[in-house]
Amino acid sequence: MSTFDLQDMITCRSAATGFETIHDVIDKIAMTQPEATFLLSPDTGEILTFGALQQQARNLTCNLQQLGLTCGDKVAFLMDNGLFTGQLFLGLMYGGFVAVPLNAGAGVSQLSYTLDHSDAKVIYVSD
Repeated sequence: MSTFDLQDMITCRSAATGFETIHDVIDKIAMTQPEATFLLSPDTGEILTFGALQQQARNLTCNLQQLGLTCGDKVAFLMDNGLFTGQLFLGLMYGGFVAVPLNAGAGVSQLSYTLDHSDAKVIYVSD
């Protein structure tokens, strides 16, 4: 298993690398280092590689497009921190969607208000 040097990513500048979006970064690294570790779940020990992140982001994009969503549409989520939440957040940005993270601690009335005014077309929730 190869590893990706996070410092390389931090020092990237769009003019020097051609990276302009999360989509660009994921595709570039998935093409050159598909087995590089992107994320490690401390809870399960599961490893997410850049190649797997790219594939899951593409699948999410296709699924949302099949529901009729297009670039710029908002997708809300109310989930615990974890591997799937990270994949969802980045997958939404990869597909050009707007991620609307919700705060479970906000309370019912605040969540209701936020959802009513977010224009989210899809909402992901966890137990």
